Amino acid sequence: MTLSVARSFAQVLRRQTSLNHLCQAARTVVSSADITGQMLDDWCQVDLASIIKQTLYTTEGRLSQGDSESIMKCITLSFV
Repeated sequence: MTLSVARSFAQVLRRQTSLNHLCQAARTVVSSADITGQMLDDWCQVDLASIIKQTLYTTEGRLSQGDSESIMKCITLSFV
């Protein structure tokens, strides 16, 4: 019983520590206008047509036309 509680506590502590590190890294990125601007530039340069083309190519023959259209719509809406 005591070993089980210790393992659970250690797991929770690892998760909290990981979350804390992630939050600190995100805060640094978000608070920097230069980094945020570069991320926006990178995001705008994503070749959406190529992503859709490659996605449909890899699923060719396994999806219906409706599924293909749904994928294209989902990708488009996710990146816009």
